[in-house]
Amino acid sequence: MKNLSKIIVFFAACLILFNACTNEEDYKLKYVGIYDFTIYRQTYRMFDNNSITYDTMYHTGVINLYKLEDETNNFFQSNADACNINSALTIHFLPDTHITTEVATNGVFYLKTYPTASSQTGKFNEDGTTKFIVDFWPSHAFHDTYTIVGVKR
Repeated sequence: MKNLSKIIVFFAACLILFNACTNEEDYKLKYVGIYDFTIYRQTYRMFDNNSITYDTMYHTGVINLYKLEDETNNFFQSNADACNINSALTIHFLPDTHITTEVATNGVFYLKTYPTASSQTGKFNEDGTTKFIVDFWPSHAFHDTYTIVGVKR
């Protein structure tokens, strides 16, 4: 009978430990999946007589849990080496194009910056949509902004 009690306590402890280890990831799982993305691009070029061009693109992409190797060919490299794996996602919003981002439990992206004035912001909404902005401002002569709206399938 004593051994049975020890076994029950052991399995209960394992269950509690397993549950504690997976809870951090649980909040991100609701964002993982296939999305229909609409990408609005605005480009400003001072050297082209201050021209501004607009483009709209559509893509069915995917949002996955983050892996360290997702930093390879990341569309928006950060000044940090990598995201926190416990709070990050990878968003494939155009063919062969993805970003990595850290997401708070309320669905808001952590601000991601680059040494220039470039930034990446966004959030997930409770209705299964997301909106994020990838803003490149490498110089006063060029400004490229991607506003991406995604609807989960």
